[in-house]
Amino acid sequence: MAQLLVSQEYLRARSIISDNADFKLLTPIIELVQDIYIQPTLGTNLYNQIKEQSIPPANELTAVNKTLLEDHIQKIMVLYIQAEAPLSFKYRFMNKGVMSLTDENAQVIDLTELKYITQEWKTKAELYLKRMIYFILGNLNNYPLYLTNNGLDKEQPTQSAFNSGMYLPETPPKGWFTKELYSDFSKKVY
Repeated sequence: MAQLLVSQEYLRARSIISDNADFKLLTPIIELVQDIYIQPTLGTNLYNQIKEQSIPPANELTAVNKTLLEDHIQKIMVLYIQAEAPLSFKYRFMNKGVMSLTDENAQVIDLTELKYITQEWKTKAELYLKRMIYFILGNLNNYPLYLTNNGLDKEQPTQSAFNSGMYLPETPPKGWFTKELYSDFSKKVY
């Protein structure tokens, strides 16, 4: 099992996830969040150093890494876990297939609402991620491993917290390019 940077107690105290949520369901989500959001942001070397220093019972985090973990990483992870968990809580992989779980005392939300909730938590997490990147860049002397990821097996740290798509229409809008525009353009000397 991977070293988790967020404990069950921390997650229960600082998230909106119910106390009766099964931590066995959350463990793979925590690992996923660490792998796809935290490691790419920190880079392989700094990420591995923090993971190794936080292994209990020794827990030998340096002061700067402790600050990074407690003031930034754990807060970000809680938000990303809250974004990733709803899908796993709503749907379960069973022998009969993928099942949507229901309870007689609760009303199940539809997929549109689920996507909205997920996006809301991801947006909040990205804002905190941006703050962490600025914090590290402002204190590079304390985090020398941030920029020392050499080799194909090492992940370079990302310098952007936001991940959004780009809209490219299939065809350009009408009137976008006309012969008159081209002829005027071709006459100009640059």
